[in-house]
Amino acid sequence: MTCLRSLVIMVTNEEETLGMDALSSPPPNFRKLILTGKLEKVPQLEEELLPYIASLPHLGLLLLINAYVGQQLCFNTGFLKLTRLEICNFPPLNEIIIEKGVMPNLKSLEIDSCMELKTVPKGIEYLKNL
Repeated sequence: MTCLRSLVIMVTNEEETLGMDALSSPPPNFRKLILTGKLEKVPQLEEELLPYIASLPHLGLLLLINAYVGQQLCFNTGFLKLTRLEICNFPPLNEIIIEKGVMPNLKSLEIDSCMELKTVPKGIEYLKNL
């Protein structure tokens, strides 16, 4: 699978979760990831899943659909090649934080069906190419 560039993973019903341990060593040319369903933590890592996804060196597109059940989503590392991010259907999400230097190449940010989110993401001013 060294040539794999795109991957779509989705659950068959809302009660299931996405176990991401199969991506413990992603292909080097991985560029597009679409996750539909609630995410579990990666079993080999203690931190949250987001920094793990951020470590994918060539990731340009990330779509997260119904993938998170927390109230705060913090992008604090990586995503250096990411140009497009979509966050969709995160019902309890009420805050998104983007730290300086994260996602320097982001050109498109779409947030949809996050009903508790009342303000634009904190740190959106750091996204110079948006």
